[in-house]
Amino acid sequence: MHGFMVRLSHAVRRRRWIVIGIWIALVAFSAPFARMNGDNLSAGFSGVPGSQSETVQDALDDGDFGAAGEPQIGVVVDPASGATPAQVADAVNRIEAAAKETDDVQLTNQALQQAQQAAQAVQPFIVPVRIQATQTESVDITEEFSERIDAGQEENGVTLDATGQSALQAEQLNESQAGTETAADVSLVVMLVLLLAAFGGLVATLVPLVLGFAAVTVTGMVIYFLSQAVTISIFATSLAAMIGLAVAVDYSLFILLRYRDELAGGATRERALETAMSTSLIAVLFSGTTVIVSLAGLFLVPNATVRSMAVGAIIVVAVSLLAAATLLSALVTVLGRFAEGRGPAGHALARVGAVLSRGKTTTFWERQTARATRFPWLTVAGTLAVLVLLALPTLRITLNESSVQQLPEDNQARQGTELAGQIAGLGSTAPTLVLVQLDSGTVASQSNQQVLAGVEQVINGEQGVASSAGPQPSTDDRSALYSVQLWHSPETEAAKDAVRQLRDDLAASPAAEAAAISVGGLTATEVDFRASISGSMWKIVLFILATSFLILMVLLRSLVLPLVGVAMNVLCVGASYGVLVAVFQWGWLDFLGLTDFGYVNSVILPLLLAIVFGLSMDYQVFLLTRIRERYLGGEPTRAAALAGTSAAARTITAAAAIMIGVFVVFAIFGVPTIEAAGLGAAVAVAASALLVQLAFMPALIVLLGDRVWWLPGWLDRVLPAIELD
Repeated sequence: MHGFMVRLSHAVRRRRWIVIGIWIALVAFSAPFARMNGDNLSAGFSGVPGSQSETVQDALDDGDFGAAGEPQIGVVVDPASGATPAQVADAVNRIEAAAKETDDVQLTNQALQQAQQAAQAVQPFIVPVRIQATQTESVDITEEFSERIDAGQEENGVTLDATGQSALQAEQLNESQAGTETAADVSLVVMLVLLLAAFGGLVATLVPLVLGFAAVTVTGMVIYFLSQAVTISIFATSLAAMIGLAVAVDYSLFILLRYRDELAGGATRERALETAMSTSLIAVLFSGTTVIVSLAGLFLVPNATVRSMAVGAIIVVAVSLLAAATLLSALVTVLGRFAEGRGPAGHALARVGAVLSRGKTTTFWERQTARATRFPWLTVAGTLAVLVLLALPTLRITLNESSVQQLPEDNQARQGTELAGQIAGLGSTAPTLVLVQLDSGTVASQSNQQVLAGVEQVINGEQGVASSAGPQPSTDDRSALYSVQLWHSPETEAAKDAVRQLRDDLAASPAAEAAAISVGGLTATEVDFRASISGSMWKIVLFILATSFLILMVLLRSLVLPLVGVAMNVLCVGASYGVLVAVFQWGWLDFLGLTDFGYVNSVILPLLLAIVFGLSMDYQVFLLTRIRERYLGGEPTRAAALAGTSAAARTITAAAAIMIGVFVVFAIFGVPTIEAAGLGAAVAVAASALLVQLAFMPALIVLLGDRVWWLPGWLDRVLPAIELD
């Protein structure tokens, strides 16, 4: 592998302008599509294949129940204090005009007449509107319709708010895109400042940013084309941007700082770049591979939303690796001394460092490493204690999902949904649907009428049910549909408990012997979504632990270090979970603007596990390969641990600071799901880089000595050899 990297470095340097030209053309081609990648994205949580909620949704999408299967939105008419009946009637006329001007929007005469009558009371009421399209297509239509009625804006004493799943999804798309753009812009500023501190030269600082921009732009293009064929979640682009900016800059930083170290040691530019590409790049490739493999574990969740988030993150990491292996080397070769960061800022930082280190023969990081290993047992025990303490709140974790709470409190769709619940009952905004697929005969037959009567008896006997309507026969008269309104708001845990109880009681009823009964709707979909997450977690954990262990074992040729590394990554994941419980469930940091939900979003569990495990491996691989490189060079294990940690510490700290900075920015500006992912990832990276890699690992290696390299002879013979020097 060492030889391959040397040849790759030579090839890129010889054809540097061709490589740069290809990347410029690729980014230029990608940019327009990357800007449009939000056009076909999906909001909310997609269904779970084979679940009851998916069965109901498929029947609706197939048109089995005609107009009942079409998406419906409600326009909440909210008169201000002092509004007149005439002003409210004018608002109803605005709704009618907007419906006529917007394709595929239907306002029935009955709904219009009822609205005109309700206007005379000058009280809030709901006007139902149907979208004659699929659920996916209805989002764009709803957005256009909302703009025509000036949703959320008070006009002539009346405010109109659009509510319903299509309206919520349209607003989620807008909020997610706006948040991602703002977070990306702020992240670039944060990274510019941190990179300038690391390199001291503006040109050298821009190189990692160029790689980050290229990776995110190309990924945006790929996501755009993928979204034309498969379901891609809105969270996929936000996640790709967050991870892409972090890893692309991190990977380039690992290589560039090694390049500068070699130059400082007296190597020529060509030799320094060759060494950096054949050592640090190998570590980067293994780190990136581990990230990709960890994210691939999310495919074990049978849900398109989770899988699409994994796809976006995997693509951006793969593009970042490709850029690090090709574009970075080409840019460094072309820029020459300008890529070394020896500008005015660099000389100023060097002078400050000289003043601080005057009279001292050791560097700052050598002194820090010596302190961490002076009392190794204390360092190991202290690190474990801190991580376990941070992870303890995980034992009290409460999971939930909510589309409404993905939106700010002042968002018109959220306000409309909450007001609609007050007007028509909490469960009215998203009724639960019960589909009865009869084994034989038609709905009208006497035997099937008895079956449906049994279904109705169960539905109306449920404590969580406020009312029900139906049965509505299907177009082929072989199925029937009930619309059930619960007492509770659709996304509360009480509503989900009611759906679970309804399912259990229907399954145990005599009617279930003569028909297939499925319970669907928003609440049921979220119940099935959480069940798919819970049922898949053990598979994801096993997959990620096993693959990460194997990758580390091949790279480090040791059984001890991979075992310890995997175990410490588990603790870092636990620490990030614990912080999320404290912040989002218990509200410890709500004074900083971080949302106090009272729960942790269930999608965060597998998502953060894959992200954190993969990214924590970055620093682990970089540190341990530097130590092993020293060890292979003939240094004793203790000396190799001290020297390797000292050499890698500056790079790890700088890279971690940049990654944490990006994650914190997305935690501040992202929608709640990305907010939680950003904060959790920031905590885990800080724990991994500062506690585990720069304190725990060198202390443990000093304690164990040569035993950390133990590998059975037979395994040593069958493992592929990875040359680090």
